[in-house]
Amino acid sequence: MLERLAKKMETVTKEGKTLSDVSQARKLIREAFPITEHGNAKRAVWAAYRKMKLKTERRARSIWNGEARLIKAEEMRAIENAAIEQARRDYIQAKNRVEALKQHIASEHAHFHGGSSGQSD
Repeated sequence: MLERLAKKMETVTKEGKTLSDVSQARKLIREAFPITEHGNAKRAVWAAYRKMKLKTERRARSIWNGEARLIKAEEMRAIENAAIEQARRDYIQAKNRVEALKQHIASEHAHFHGGSSGQSD
């Protein structure tokens, strides 16, 4: 019976490996609150604690470190929602960066080709 319950709680990754709820929560919380955005792990954990309204900062840290024994459904939903929000922000930033690069290339292209039109005074 415990084996069936454990199998139910596991998620299969792209590589065919399985992740427990704790491992999945650890992965998602790190994606939702990236160190690159928050400066360091301590600040990222604090942001997770505040944003997800977890009971304690220690709870956020235990999920972050993969030390939690179990993940409650409401915690997992909060982590998933935070990860989705972060993915949306990343997408918008990437889209804006691509647009900025396109504009830069277009202006460089116009400057390069506009300056050598071959007209003389």
